Amino acid sequence: MSRRNGSPDAGGSGDRELLSKALKAEAPVIFFINGIGDNILNLPALRALGALFGGRLSMICSGSALFVFDDLPLKRAIKIRVESSAYGREFDADAVAAETGDCDLFLSLVPWHSESLTRLVEKLRPQLSVGFIANYDVRLPLNFDQHTSELAFDVVRLFDARSRLQDFTDPPCYPNEARAEARKLREQLSHGAKALVVHADTGQKKMWDGVRFMQTLDTFLGLHQEFTVLLVGGRPQSLDCGLYGDRVVPCYGLPLPVSMALVTEADFFLGVDSCMLHAADFAGVPSVGLFGPTSAAEFGFLVGPHIAIQAPHNMAEIEAPDVIDALESLLADPQQFTVRYLSTPHVEKRQEGIYEKSGL
Repeated sequence: MSRRNGSPDAGGSGDRELLSKALKAEAPVIFFINGIGDNILNLPALRALGALFGGRLSMICSGSALFVFDDLPLKRAIKIRVESSAYGREFDADAVAAETGDCDLFLSLVPWHSESLTRLVEKLRPQLSVGFIANYDVRLPLNFDQHTSELAFDVVRLFDARSRLQDFTDPPCYPNEARAEARKLREQLSHGAKALVVHADTGQKKMWDGVRFMQTLDTFLGLHQEFTVLLVGGRPQSLDCGLYGDRVVPCYGLPLPVSMALVTEADFFLGVDSCMLHAADFAGVPSVGLFGPTSAAEFGFLVGPHIAIQAPHNMAEIEAPDVIDALESLLADPQQFTVRYLSTPHVEKRQEGIYEKSGL
């Protein structure tokens, strides 16, 4: 089959007929393997594809946060083991192909390539393959200038241009026991107390200075006696050692579904670019997010009210007053959808712009 340009109109009626036929595929398979936060960010596309293919869809997946896919109308989930190497993400393509079985349509939502993925498509031999890399029959543009959720949703639009991302942005499905445990933790706060959930640990380059974090919490708690801070994450960050440590509750080491469910119980959220930020966003929790080496436009908020602080290059360019001011602003007006672009360090002028949410 010849390569196509990714647009169903590129080849005229022939392409449209091909895609219409593909919608009737009996054994469609979707391939999605990425980070924990990406599981949440790709939920709209996965839900929409599940609806389009009416329970016939199988999904090849991997990772520790597959519970967020529990509400997908899948025929089956094929869970595989993936290893990172100098050559990319590798897996036993022959074994995965054998477990997958029949596949007449292959849809890849991942923006990466590896020899294992190429071999998997070759072994499955679908009638049509779609993805963002050149070796697929239909190659979609890998446009990193748009939000990563929008990028994944381009696969949906290929088959149904009328599909709207905002129709598929409900919060992830958390296990009932995780939700119950999160509510129990929240109810332990004093009567009338509000909760600011804070997440500070992620990849080292995306983390913010601990001293500045503690300065921020000290100032915020000093101004707002009604708030208690709940610290979530996998690695303790010693943020409960400030002036108001008695109102900072470490909740580190909880199972991931419980931590995410606890985020959804918050009145406000403060955190770095991470899966917890995306959990807060999809739950509609008013949030302040900190971005340095990653782009708020690409990986930031999509659904809920927020102020995203975007540093020019790295997290060291974000100062405590920047975050305190954002928290105070969001507290005064919790329905903001704003990105604050910081200038170079130690320059007082700040550029503030409204984030135009594509497709929402």
